[in-house]
Amino acid sequence: MRAVGLLSLFFLLMSFCCYSQENDKLTKLQRQHLMVHKNAQAAVRQKNPDHRKIFKAIYTFVSESNKQMFVWNQREAQGHLEKANRALADNKPAMAQKLKTIAIAYDNMSKINKQIVEAFEKEDSNSLQVLTATYIEQEMVMKNNGLKTFPREWFGEAEAVVVLRQMAQK
Repeated sequence: MRAVGLLSLFFLLMSFCCYSQENDKLTKLQRQHLMVHKNAQAAVRQKNPDHRKIFKAIYTFVSESNKQMFVWNQREAQGHLEKANRALADNKPAMAQKLKTIAIAYDNMSKINKQIVEAFEKEDSNSLQVLTATYIEQEMVMKNNGLKTFPREWFGEAEAVVVLRQMAQK
């Protein structure tokens, strides 16, 4: 269990490195989501947080984005599965296995997307924190293995803190 926690921390730190290098290239939506996080942090510091309002502000954005990501990841999974089937038909089992593994990775991402949307609808902030961290970890694994991922327009809570600090230092 402790190893899983350390592995999670490693992947989060790796994602921070990616964002720190690309801070100047943030999209408009990413900047907006960072401002939501910044305003939420300010409300907490003032000891006047409306937790429901903060939850809705942060996670409405995440949920809507994950609805789009779900469709994209499903399409990628289906496309790679079809390629795997063609490779099998062409008697290329090694290629088919590789493509099937890729399809599974995209399918797993789409399952996380769906779970994020469902957790938002249930207003389950604890599950959302875990699921967004899981998504970020899986995204990093996929990128490290050369797979493309859907451009993410949102930040996990830990990522937002780091990026906001980096932006404040500039």
